[in-house]
Amino acid sequence: MGLSDDPSINADGTRIAFESFADINGGNPDESLEIFLAVCFDLDDRVILTLSQWGFIAMAGILGIVGFMVLRRRTVAA
Repeated sequence: MGLSDDPSINADGTRIAFESFADINGGNPDESLEIFLAVCFDLDDRVILTLSQWGFIAMAGILGIVGFMVLRRRTVAA
């Protein structure tokens, strides 16, 4: 792993440029000095997965069945 240095962030904070001797993405096998550009995602644009009302009902049903099976296994084993 090579040395990375001189990071620079653009004005809106969405990109970082830096130089490196490392073979970061597999395109620098001789580990010569190269400039890399990293794209940063805006946190306001992230996708948050949620469950619908039916998703919560299905999840509660599955957890109830699993809980019942665990309790039944414990009483049978005792």
